[in-house]
Amino acid sequence: MSETRNLLELYGSYDDYHETVTQKITERIYWDDPRLAEIVRLRLLSDLGFGFWDIAYCHGRLKDGSFVDVELPDNQIPKGRIKETIINWAKKDDIYAKGLNIFNVISNNERIG
Repeated sequence: MSETRNLLELYGSYDDYHETVTQKITERIYWDDPRLAEIVRLRLLSDLGFGFWDIAYCHGRLKDGSFVDVELPDNQIPKGRIKETIINWAKKDDIYAKGLNIFNVISNNERIG
């Protein structure tokens, strides 16, 4: 997935990402906060055969360069409708999702059992 390549190109490894981003997060904002410059990672998890993706976390970068947890309108997204769902959320919240780079940083993983 391109998100994995981008993540590794930017941060070197998953451990480096968590050291650079996750461990420095001190604030949680809603995704329509005008300080939000971009989404840097949207992590989705699910069980094989379950019809929805659970949002494990969403990280963003503020315009001042600091990283934050980003709250999205829901905690699940129907499988096969990721882009459509995010666009509908964005329309309701009057934001431009593509401008936040969210579609380029989605990471998803299905577990068995």
